Amino acid sequence: MNPNLPSSTRPNEFPVVLKPSMEAMEIALRVAEVDPRRTLFLDDNIRNVAAGKAVGLRTVSLNKVFRRSRLMQKHFVLVHGACHGSWCWYKIKPRLESAGHRVTALDLAASRINTKAIQDVHSLAEYSEPLLEFIASLGPEEKVILGEHQFHLGAPWTLQTSPS
Repeated sequence: MNPNLPSSTRPNEFPVVLKPSMEAMEIALRVAEVDPRRTLFLDDNIRNVAAGKAVGLRTVSLNKVFRRSRLMQKHFVLVHGACHGSWCWYKIKPRLESAGHRVTALDLAASRINTKAIQDVHSLAEYSEPLLEFIASLGPEEKVILGEHQFHLGAPWTLQTSPS
């Protein structure tokens, strides 16, 4: 993740930092403008989970989720990051389902099966429209666990703009 990339003039002007670097986690939290104490970080790599915990995130090791019975029958909603689609969850989705969970992997606007052209997406609201529509379709008492790939900025925004 490199928040300075859009302003760079040379490819090597700003370093790229990746998880499990705590610096990468801190940059992602700052860019996404989320409170780490109110953010659940899911990952299948124990080093990434440890780094997330070190910066104050609430964390879950997906390797433990698959074995832990108290999380059974949860509904996971998985949202891809930039330049991805729901396909990025191809390893996680079947593992969650085989552990008895309900899983919905969404394609955001202009991604994979969503037929909207990227040129027609002019805002974060339009990009996140499939997620907003899905959340609006949930029953008033239905709870979901939102998992996002690459700290997708639309997910925290969506949760802040959703009625419940």
